[in-house]
Amino acid sequence: MSLKTVPCVVAAVLIFTSFPYYSGFPACPFNQTDAVGVKLDVFPVKFFHRVGPNDCYEKCQAHGDCLSVNYHPKNNYCELLNQKKSETNIFTTNPHFDYMELETIVSIF
Repeated sequence: MSLKTVPCVVAAVLIFTSFPYYSGFPACPFNQTDAVGVKLDVFPVKFFHRVGPNDCYEKCQAHGDCLSVNYHPKNNYCELLNQKKSETNIFTTNPHFDYMELETIVSIF
């Protein structure tokens, strides 16, 4: 390999290794109510394309009305929801989506 091709190889490696690929949920921010292959069938309050599961979760945390999300891992599609599975019976099987709720944080003063 000549010195002239090294920058091209390095650039190609950086491009391919920095491209976001999300294969599933990370373990840390989600809780016991997460479910793979199901979707809460309600109208989303907001949705995003090309986001990973962590970004989807963070967008839900930042949105004042968001309580849970439907996430499509193959398309990196995120739906922010203002309802939880425990508050509605509109929970359906959908192999293309995964469902997760925000953790409940209790503060004692």
